[in-house]
Amino acid sequence: MDCNISGLTYDISGTAGLYSTLAGVLAGVAFLAITLVLSRAQSQQESHSKPTPRELATNVRLLLALGTAFLALIIAAIQYAIMSGERGCSLLEGRAASEELLAGVSFAFSVLLLLYAIVQMVTYSGIPRVGGHLRLLLAVLGPPFVILLLMLGLEDLAYTPWRFAGLDELYKPQNTSYVKFVDWASLVIPLAVLICCLAIWIGGRRRRRSAQSETNALDLAFPYVALILAVGASVRTAMLSEANAASRIGTLEAWVWVAVCILVLLLQTVLLSFERGVDPPTAGSSVFLRSDA
Repeated sequence: MDCNISGLTYDISGTAGLYSTLAGVLAGVAFLAITLVLSRAQSQQESHSKPTPRELATNVRLLLALGTAFLALIIAAIQYAIMSGERGCSLLEGRAASEELLAGVSFAFSVLLLLYAIVQMVTYSGIPRVGGHLRLLLAVLGPPFVILLLMLGLEDLAYTPWRFAGLDELYKPQNTSYVKFVDWASLVIPLAVLICCLAIWIGGRRRRRSAQSETNALDLAFPYVALILAVGASVRTAMLSEANAASRIGTLEAWVWVAVCILVLLLQTVLLSFERGVDPPTAGSSVFLRSDA
């Protein structure tokens, strides 16, 4: 079958190589951050200074988040590298669009893990207020932005398989009621996620400003959940048949991926919003400084 792709106004495989390069660069950043954390811990051991339990817990969080982000970014780089090789009918039948959605899951959560580690690092650095602002950006604005990117991939998948126009021998994207619904949902769902994240953030305000700090065991679970999503998306990509350009994920499965991602993103917002003792009760309060000491 000779697929005429001259009607494409945007080649999703053309940008995949750039995404693969970006993911590789970010993986290098994560690896560098890991070495810095390990160097700091080794320096403390050589100086015979005993780290506090809070410092130990912080190092565990940082290394876990950075390590899983490093692995997830490598997975995302491989997925985008595979996607960059898609040509011809796969761009019209849906295989490339399926890979776009799945690679978006891996890339989005790997970047979120890296940002999550940066937020943890800044929060426990002892610099007041800055950590709170970064937590706000990641907890409230991060999830709706990720869902918006995933919905764009879902839109590209809804356009497939492209239909044969006939007269001009070109293929055109689907223009069905489902496509119009996805176009509408791609704006409404991120907005709904934004409202939910903002409500969660406001609800956790008192707990964040508590003078008593604590280590939440769920903080250790989030990196594993995000990494499992990235690995699952990679495995699902490998299951798509390279010999069949029409090999794609179904409509129901695509929405399941989006729904699971929304739940995990809301979990991250809850963790960042309800962590006790990470914001000062008042600006410059000595209580906050003592809790970080």
